[in-house]
Amino acid sequence: MKNCLLVIIIGCFISSCSHQLAPEGHFQDTPVIADGSTSDWSLPLRFSNEKHTLQYMVTNDDQNIYVCVLSKDNATQMKILKDGMAVYFDPKGENNKKMTLLFPVKKGDDIANENAGLNKNAVKHQLLTESDFYDVAGFANMENGLYGLKDAKSNMHVAIKLDKDSGLVYEAIVPIKNVLGSELTAKKANKNFSVGIEINGALKKVKTMVSQNTNTSTNMGRSMLPHSNGMRGMNGMNGMNNSGRQKIAPVQKEKTVTKEDNNWYQFHLVYKKEGA
Repeated sequence: MKNCLLVIIIGCFISSCSHQLAPEGHFQDTPVIADGSTSDWSLPLRFSNEKHTLQYMVTNDDQNIYVCVLSKDNATQMKILKDGMAVYFDPKGENNKKMTLLFPVKKGDDIANENAGLNKNAVKHQLLTESDFYDVAGFANMENGLYGLKDAKSNMHVAIKLDKDSGLVYEAIVPIKNVLGSELTAKKANKNFSVGIEINGALKKVKTMVSQNTNTSTNMGRSMLPHSNGMRGMNGMNGMNNSGRQKIAPVQKEKTVTKEDNNWYQFHLVYKKEGA
């Protein structure tokens, strides 16, 4: 009886621990080439953002992590190309942004001015032409900084292209050793892992409380000038606090702020023995 009880307890413990693990990822059985094409992927891609303007998928084999991002939405495409997109890798399975692959990189305002007057497709193609380097930070065995798309010093590969049928297609190949600091093992694969995709420059309207209190010291100075009926302006003191500000309740106003379109995919890497 005691042995049966022990088995039940152990089973519950294992079940509770396994429940905390993210789902297993997808093993990439066929090679992926970072060329900005969806030919290596099954469409539609597995995940999307809340507005379904962005699709994405993350897979891995024993050597690399593969990321594909796809958008057919015109506004989202422009945000990616103009304001940039970051892909984060967190080996601890949290939403940590210390390990970052930034591509495309945000374009300066001067680029936008140069493209003024062009139609949307022409602007997109121009921005694609100017997306010829990427920025990295926090990766193991790799210096932080900028790299060209064909830089021999980097084992990463990224590409982005515009296809009339598929839309804007982004692909990245990131060596696992640059993320984990070593080769993938069965033990390391059995831990939570997170990939985050963030589009910068997503505009969102928010309502904020704006104070309407105004400094009245200048008006007070004018109101205390001599008057035919004596000193005027004392009545103007009513309704003011000691700091000389009118007691007017704050009002709610709407303003547009920049908020990133942030999407996280938590899973654990798949490990397969060579030849299995």
